[in-house]
Amino acid sequence: MQTTLVVTTFNRPSALRLALLSIARQETLPFEVIVADDGSSPETGEMVTAMAADFPVPLRYSWQENAGFRLSLSRNRAIAKTSGDYIVMMDGDLILHPRFIRDHQRVGRKNTLVQGIRIRLEERETERILENGLIHPDSFSPYYRWHYNAWRLPWVWGIPGRPWIARDHFKGTKGCNMGFFRKDCLAVNGFDENFQTYGGEDNDFTRRLIAYGIRRKFLRFGAIAWHLWHPSQATPPLSRREKYLLSLQTADPDSPPEKIYRAENGIDKHLSPELLTPASPGTTPQDHL
Repeated sequence: MQTTLVVTTFNRPSALRLALLSIARQETLPFEVIVADDGSSPETGEMVTAMAADFPVPLRYSWQENAGFRLSLSRNRAIAKTSGDYIVMMDGDLILHPRFIRDHQRVGRKNTLVQGIRIRLEERETERILENGLIHPDSFSPYYRWHYNAWRLPWVWGIPGRPWIARDHFKGTKGCNMGFFRKDCLAVNGFDENFQTYGGEDNDFTRRLIAYGIRRKFLRFGAIAWHLWHPSQATPPLSRREKYLLSLQTADPDSPPEKIYRAENGIDKHLSPELLTPASPGTTPQDHL
């Protein structure tokens, strides 16, 4: 399995640097890393370029002009540049456990969207980590080392039911730690770029994958990530269009399935023509490797 890590960021190079360092020290390295930047100032691109010179895997930078919140567009443009068959999405203010990639690869299966979690760090701990350049969890305060979300217990993954919980809805979606096969993403036409306010785009993406026939599984005790503190961002009201997109829960029996699971304004415009062949629901996911 060739795993591509897509790292989203916006104007927080100090946090992004630690996130990239935590990627570079993975016991199982990803095939490639692509930073999806939604319009940061030049400092971020300069930092990524400098780190790419001796990064252990190809590190690429996908930047777009700052024209408001356009996370879906940023993600689609980055995913269109990927070469791996399995994609893991993460935010650029996460510090990863050294076995984060290994865990995602172990649980990534056909017909599955893997939903990971993260540990929220408080402001004081975040300042200490950023000031000292800490990326190893053993350097964090005891509370965050022994937080229940920091327990890595891979032996429990084979137990039926919890902590492997199959979900048939999009509630609790967190795009900051999410794994899926690239073919599935292309089949639903990626993220819907009509979402241009904070919140909603992750739920919509998950909803459409489920409508396409993908099972959502919630991963606990693995793929651990620590989330650096930042001021809470109020979620603005969704537009009428965004509310409509999220309201599509079941297909109209008289409508083609593609109307339900494919984004109308998605990744297809960023892809080369040979990748635009329509796929049949439930048939595209690759076997677990």
